[in-house]
Amino acid sequence: MLTEINVAARRLLQDRWSAAAAILVGALGSGLNTAVFAIAYGVLIRPLPYGDPSRLAVVDVSVPFVRLDDWRARLSMFEHVTAYTQEGFSVRGLGEPRFLPVAIVDDTFFQTLESAALAGRTFVRGDSAGVAVLS
Repeated sequence: MLTEINVAARRLLQDRWSAAAAILVGALGSGLNTAVFAIAYGVLIRPLPYGDPSRLAVVDVSVPFVRLDDWRARLSMFEHVTAYTQEGFSVRGLGEPRFLPVAIVDDTFFQTLESAALAGRTFVRGDSAGVAVLS
């Protein structure tokens, strides 16, 4: 095996273009492999950023926010019931207008997901309609 390594090293030193091509192909292969595994980990393997994602269920039903307390009373088999809707707004300023995706959520949304704010606070019961959480 030492002889084979010696012969390979001599051939690479004789032909510098082949050596450069071999190093380039090895580097590209390693970089591509790292990128694919990083994406696979982020999408498939890494757990969701919630307290216990296996206990979450999404029920796609249109319920007005004002009737949510009635639903909570009827759905006593669930530990938490919360609601959200997705919208978006165009924000104009000095530059070009930008579209910002927005989720309008119930005040128990963060408690249900067992998610805390990194800075500041999330919603509490009794907050007025003008309270926002930015992320």
